[in-house]
Amino acid sequence: MNITKKIFSTSIFIAVFSSTGNVIAQNREIQDSLIYTDPTISKSSEYIYGGSVEYWYSQKSINASTYSATSTLTQPGINFFVGKDNITASLSYKGSGSSSTQISTAPSTTYGNGVLTEIEGSVRIRSKESYFDTVYPYIILGYLSGSTDSWAGNVKYTSPIVGLGGIVPFNEKFGLRTDIKVLSYKQSLDTHFPSGYPTSSNGNFVTGNLYWNIDKEWNAQFGARKSYYQGGSALSYGLNNTSIGYFVMVGKTYNK
Repeated sequence: MNITKKIFSTSIFIAVFSSTGNVIAQNREIQDSLIYTDPTISKSSEYIYGGSVEYWYSQKSINASTYSATSTLTQPGINFFVGKDNITASLSYKGSGSSSTQISTAPSTTYGNGVLTEIEGSVRIRSKESYFDTVYPYIILGYLSGSTDSWAGNVKYTSPIVGLGGIVPFNEKFGLRTDIKVLSYKQSLDTHFPSGYPTSSNGNFVTGNLYWNIDKEWNAQFGARKSYYQGGSALSYGLNNTSIGYFVMVGKTYNK
């Protein structure tokens, strides 16, 4: 009789354990499939590609040894990407942006019609495993090239890009992509700048991007970026500045 009870109890335990294991495995499989809702990630070994248009608004606080200022910038842009498996390559262009700079130290002056253009190419390599069952980390390697022409003069700058980030899919429609990029600028200056002005600087970008899958092909993205430049950056016209920008994107993905 005791043997029968033990066999019966053991059978129930095995059945419950197996059922629980199957449920966990199914939930994990469902969660893992959500990563493919990111509009830039391919579901299989086939290539995925697409593009988007964007519009930026940002405000910059400039702090130098001899003056302080606030600069606003509005800028359109266009992006292209191609991906396969866990690798995505992208190219973005931001052009014809116009800025207005308000010098707050005496004498107070407003400068307009500043122009900023940028080209950024990068490769994102994503982990195939999630952490905490929700976050899919990735690394970014890239290169940035740009120029600015404003009241302070003309500057051309370049920088390698190294970054870390993560993708958090919420459901089939929404998800979050966020990363931090570290930059090391080299810049060439025109004759408006005084001798001894720094020709190198450091900076970083922290970007948060919420994506929304409108349907299988079309998507919209909304986000913000905080940028910091130090050491006479090409974009600071001084020693240090902090910029906060907001953007909206509308894109289309093919072969999803």
